[in-house]
Amino acid sequence: ALVSALAYGGARGIWAHGNLPAARALGQATGWSFGRILYKLGRPVAAGDALSPPLPAGYRLRGFRPGDESSWLAVNGRAFARHPEQGAVTRADLDRLLAQDWFDPEGLLLLIEEGTGEVVGSHWTKVDPAERGPGPDGIPVPAGEVYVVALDPRVHGRGLAGPLTQAGIAHLARRGLGSVVLYVDADNEPALRTYQRVGFTELEAHAQYQRDPGAP
Repeated sequence: ALVSALAYGGARGIWAHGNLPAARALGQATGWSFGRILYKLGRPVAAGDALSPPLPAGYRLRGFRPGDESSWLAVNGRAFARHPEQGAVTRADLDRLLAQDWFDPEGLLLLIEEGTGEVVGSHWTKVDPAERGPGPDGIPVPAGEVYVVALDPRVHGRGLAGPLTQAGIAHLARRGLGSVVLYVDADNEPALRTYQRVGFTELEAHAQYQRDPGAP
Protein backbone atom coordinates (compact mmCIF):
# COMPACT_ATOMS: atom_id res chain seq x y z
CA ALA A 1 0.00 0.00 0.00
CA LEU A 2 2.88 2.38 0.80
CA VAL A 3 4.60 1.72 -2.56
CA SER A 4 1.31 2.28 -4.40
CA ALA A 5 0.75 5.54 -2.53
CA LEU A 6 4.25 6.73 -3.45
CA ALA A 7 3.69 5.89 -7.10
CA TYR A 8 0.31 7.65 -7.09
CA GLY A 9 1.92 10.69 -5.45
CA GLY A 10 4.49 10.98 -8.24
CA ALA A 11 7.59 9.64 -6.48
CA ARG A 12 10.40 9.03 -8.95
CA GLY A 13 12.61 7.01 -6.62
CA ILE A 14 12.35 5.06 -3.37
CA TRP A 15 15.10 3.64 -1.13
CA ALA A 16 15.23 0.07 0.17
CA HIS A 17 17.67 0.08 3.07
CA GLY A 18 19.51 -3.21 3.16
CA ASN A 19 18.51 -4.26 -0.38
CA LEU A 20 16.92 -7.40 1.02
CA PRO A 21 15.34 -10.15 -1.16
CA ALA A 22 11.83 -9.10 -0.07
CA ALA A 23 12.47 -5.54 -1.25
CA ARG A 24 13.74 -6.76 -4.62
CA ALA A 25 10.66 -8.98 -5.02
CA LEU A 26 8.34 -6.12 -4.08
CA GLY A 27 10.03 -3.82 -6.59
CA GLN A 28 9.69 -6.37 -9.37
CA ALA A 29 6.02 -7.02 -8.54
CA THR A 30 5.06 -3.34 -8.43
CA GLY A 31 6.96 -1.92 -11.41
CA TRP A 32 10.13 -0.53 -9.81
CA SER A 33 13.68 -1.43 -10.87
CA PHE A 34 17.19 -0.73 -9.65
CA GLY A 35 18.40 2.80 -10.26
CA ARG A 36 21.30 3.15 -7.83
CA ILE A 37 23.23 1.14 -5.22
CA LEU A 38 24.79 2.84 -2.21
CA TYR A 39 27.31 0.92 -0.12
CA LYS A 40 28.08 1.50 3.54
CA LEU A 41 31.70 0.53 4.14
CA GLY A 42 33.61 0.31 7.38
CA ARG A 43 36.85 -0.73 9.02
CA PRO A 44 38.35 -0.80 12.51
CA VAL A 45 40.79 1.90 13.54
CA ALA A 46 44.21 0.25 13.41
CA ALA A 47 47.53 0.87 15.12
CA GLY A 48 49.24 3.77 13.40
CA ASP A 49 46.05 5.32 12.01
CA ALA A 50 46.48 8.39 14.23
CA LEU A 51 49.59 9.41 12.27
CA SER A 52 48.79 11.69 9.34
CA PRO A 53 50.41 10.48 6.11
CA PRO A 54 52.78 12.70 4.12
CA LEU A 55 51.26 14.61 1.22
CA PRO A 56 52.92 15.02 -2.16
CA ALA A 57 55.21 18.04 -2.34
CA GLY A 58 53.40 21.33 -2.89
CA TYR A 59 50.29 20.55 -0.82
CA ARG A 60 49.26 21.00 2.81
CA LEU A 61 46.20 20.53 5.00
CA ARG A 62 44.45 22.85 7.41
CA GLY A 63 41.11 23.06 9.20
CA PHE A 64 38.10 24.96 7.89
CA ARG A 65 37.84 28.65 8.78
CA PRO A 66 35.06 31.23 8.31
CA GLY A 67 35.49 32.62 4.80
CA ASP A 68 36.26 29.22 3.25
CA GLU A 69 32.65 28.58 2.30
CA SER A 70 32.87 29.67 -1.34
CA SER A 71 36.11 27.77 -1.95
CA TRP A 72 34.69 24.59 -0.48
CA LEU A 73 31.49 24.88 -2.51
CA ALA A 74 33.42 25.44 -5.73
CA VAL A 75 35.67 22.40 -5.26
CA ASN A 76 32.82 20.22 -4.03
CA GLY A 77 30.71 21.22 -7.04
CA ARG A 78 33.46 20.30 -9.49
CA ALA A 79 34.30 17.06 -7.71
CA PHE A 80 30.66 15.89 -7.66
CA ALA A 81 29.39 17.51 -10.85
CA ARG A 82 27.46 14.35 -11.80
CA HIS A 83 26.34 13.31 -8.32
CA PRO A 84 22.55 13.59 -7.79
CA GLU A 85 22.83 15.00 -4.24
CA GLN A 86 26.35 16.07 -3.34
CA GLY A 87 26.79 17.92 -6.61
CA ALA A 88 23.77 20.10 -5.85
CA VAL A 89 24.86 21.45 -2.43
CA THR A 90 24.10 25.19 -2.16
CA ARG A 91 25.40 27.86 0.19
CA ALA A 92 22.18 27.56 2.19
CA ASP A 93 22.70 23.78 2.45
CA LEU A 94 26.28 24.33 3.60
CA ASP A 95 25.26 26.89 6.19
CA ARG A 96 22.77 24.40 7.65
CA LEU A 97 25.48 21.74 7.87
CA LEU A 98 27.95 24.11 9.51
CA ALA A 99 25.32 24.89 12.16
CA GLN A 100 24.85 21.23 13.16
CA ASP A 101 25.89 20.16 16.65
CA TRP A 102 28.30 17.59 15.22
CA PHE A 103 30.21 20.08 13.06
CA ASP A 104 33.89 20.41 13.99
CA PRO A 105 35.93 22.91 11.92
CA GLU A 106 39.09 20.92 12.63
CA GLY A 107 37.34 17.86 11.23
CA LEU A 108 36.76 19.56 7.87
CA LEU A 109 40.25 19.28 6.39
CA LEU A 110 41.04 21.49 3.42
CA LEU A 111 43.74 20.55 0.93
CA ILE A 112 45.71 23.63 -0.09
CA GLU A 113 47.90 23.97 -3.18
CA GLU A 114 51.00 25.80 -1.99
CA GLY A 115 51.78 27.55 -5.26
CA THR A 116 48.37 29.15 -5.68
CA GLY A 117 47.00 29.05 -2.13
CA GLU A 118 43.80 27.59 -3.56
CA VAL A 119 41.61 24.92 -1.98
CA VAL A 120 41.83 21.89 -4.27
CA GLY A 121 40.27 19.24 -2.06
CA SER A 122 38.72 18.47 1.29
CA HIS A 123 37.98 15.65 3.68
CA TRP A 124 34.97 16.33 5.86
CA THR A 125 34.69 13.99 8.84
CA LYS A 126 31.64 13.54 11.02
CA VAL A 127 31.17 12.17 14.53
CA ASP A 128 27.61 11.13 15.38
CA PRO A 129 27.37 9.75 18.94
CA ALA A 130 24.91 7.12 17.74
CA GLU A 131 27.09 5.80 14.89
CA ARG A 132 28.63 2.35 15.27
CA GLY A 133 31.07 0.36 13.17
CA PRO A 134 33.16 -2.81 13.41
CA GLY A 135 35.92 -2.77 16.01
CA PRO A 136 39.12 -4.87 15.82
CA ASP A 137 37.25 -7.95 17.13
CA GLY A 138 34.19 -7.33 14.95
CA ILE A 139 32.06 -6.05 17.84
CA PRO A 140 30.37 -2.69 17.05
CA VAL A 141 32.06 0.30 18.68
CA PRO A 142 31.64 4.11 18.43
CA ALA A 143 32.56 5.15 14.90
CA GLY A 144 33.43 8.29 13.00
CA GLU A 145 32.37 8.88 9.41
CA VAL A 146 34.23 9.80 6.28
CA TYR A 147 31.43 12.21 5.40
CA VAL A 148 32.64 13.81 2.14
CA VAL A 149 35.98 13.50 0.34
CA ALA A 150 36.26 15.91 -2.59
CA LEU A 151 39.18 16.41 -4.96
CA ASP A 152 39.24 18.98 -7.75
CA PRO A 153 39.38 17.11 -11.10
CA ARG A 154 42.34 19.26 -12.19
CA VAL A 155 44.57 17.64 -9.56
CA HIS A 156 43.53 14.05 -10.24
CA GLY A 157 46.40 11.67 -10.85
CA ARG A 158 48.80 13.44 -8.45
CA GLY A 159 48.66 10.88 -5.67
CA LEU A 160 46.43 12.98 -3.43
CA ALA A 161 43.32 10.83 -2.94
CA GLY A 162 44.95 8.24 -0.69
CA PRO A 163 46.75 10.65 1.66
CA LEU A 164 43.66 12.90 1.83
CA THR A 165 41.53 9.92 2.83
CA GLN A 166 44.07 8.76 5.41
CA ALA A 167 44.34 12.26 6.89
CA GLY A 168 40.65 12.23 7.79
CA ILE A 169 40.96 8.74 9.27
CA ALA A 170 43.89 10.00 11.35
CA HIS A 171 41.76 12.86 12.68
CA LEU A 172 39.03 10.41 13.73
CA ALA A 173 41.57 8.04 15.30
CA ARG A 174 43.03 10.88 17.37
CA ARG A 175 39.52 11.49 18.73
CA GLY A 176 39.61 8.01 20.23
CA LEU A 177 37.08 6.34 17.92
CA GLY A 178 37.40 2.63 17.32
CA SER A 179 35.93 2.40 13.82
CA VAL A 180 35.37 4.43 10.66
CA VAL A 181 32.41 4.17 8.28
CA LEU A 182 31.44 5.82 5.01
CA TYR A 183 28.87 5.74 2.19
CA VAL A 184 29.83 5.46 -1.49
CA ASP A 185 27.94 4.84 -4.72
CA ALA A 186 28.56 1.44 -6.27
CA ASP A 187 29.44 3.00 -9.63
CA ASN A 188 32.11 5.31 -8.14
CA GLU A 189 34.92 2.93 -8.97
CA PRO A 190 37.87 5.29 -8.27
CA ALA A 191 36.55 6.04 -4.78
CA LEU A 192 35.82 2.36 -4.10
CA ARG A 193 39.40 1.43 -5.07
CA THR A 194 40.79 4.15 -2.79
CA TYR A 195 38.70 2.98 0.17
CA GLN A 196 39.43 -0.70 -0.43
CA ARG A 197 43.17 0.01 -0.52
CA VAL A 198 42.99 1.40 3.01
CA GLY A 199 41.02 -1.54 4.38
CA PHE A 200 37.33 -0.67 4.03
CA THR A 201 34.89 -3.53 3.42
CA GLU A 202 31.16 -3.62 2.72
CA LEU A 203 28.82 -3.48 5.71
CA GLU A 204 25.49 -2.78 4.00
CA ALA A 205 24.04 -2.17 0.53
CA HIS A 206 21.11 0.18 0.00
CA ALA A 207 19.16 0.29 -3.25
CA GLN A 208 17.27 3.13 -4.86
CA TYR A 209 14.46 1.95 -7.12
CA GLN A 210 13.03 3.90 -10.03
CA ARG A 211 9.54 3.63 -11.46
CA ASP A 212 9.49 1.57 -14.66
CA PRO A 213 8.13 3.49 -17.68
CA GLY A 214 4.59 2.36 -18.40
CA ALA A 215 4.16 0.58 -15.07
CA PRO A 216 0.51 0.54 -13.94
